[in-house]
Amino acid sequence: MTSPPLKSASDLHSSNVDGIPVLWSTPESEVAIGRLALWLPFLGGTKETVAPFLRRLSDAGYLAVSLDPWQHGERSTEAPLPCR
Repeated sequence: MTSPPLKSASDLHSSNVDGIPVLWSTPESEVAIGRLALWLPFLGGTKETVAPFLRRLSDAGYLAVSLDPWQHGERSTEAPLPCR
């Protein structure tokens, strides 16, 4: 048994809702009517870091949504740390 192919980054959608940056992935079928998964990033995470989870949830038939928590990601007021 093989696993389904991974979706590309183009399946992710982003927007701002009342000043809060959100990211979501929609399922390919219409089975998701009434099925919503809200995935909150882990401590220090951003909506982009949970993108793989959003894709897996949408593969399972959910409209999967995440957001940047206060002071994280696009809502951060600090400069990002340099990568080493």
